[in-house]
Amino acid sequence: MEDFYKRLKEVFDFQNIDNPTKLQKKYGFNNTTATNYMEKGRIPKTEYLLTIKQKFEELDLNWLFTGKGEMLVNKSIESLTSDEKIKFLEEKMLLMEENSNLLKENSELKIANLKLQNEIANLKKVQSDNADKQTA
Repeated sequence: MEDFYKRLKEVFDFQNIDNPTKLQKKYGFNNTTATNYMEKGRIPKTEYLLTIKQKFEELDLNWLFTGKGEMLVNKSIESLTSDEKIKFLEEKMLLMEENSNLLKENSELKIANLKLQNEIANLKKVQSDNADKQTA
């Protein structure tokens, strides 16, 4: 259930809902319910999940429940609010930057691996030469 709560929090973050008051205003939940979901990590009842889905139509409930797929059913950027577009593009930029860094790191590791393989080959040659000298 911890993973479910993380995904639910991701939904709230995506909608710039960072406190119970904003959750109340967006979905019409009472203060206690909003606080339970935002601050206490409680999982919403089915009726509240349906309310969230009705007001956030792009939300993929399969993703919310299982973590499979994407958060949005239709990632059409035209259907998002300006704040959601900005957040979407910022997240995309961060992912692209992370991907670039990982590619760079991967290249560096490949070079280091080749150097180590060469060093191993050289050490095996030295070991073989030393063994030949000892038997001679």
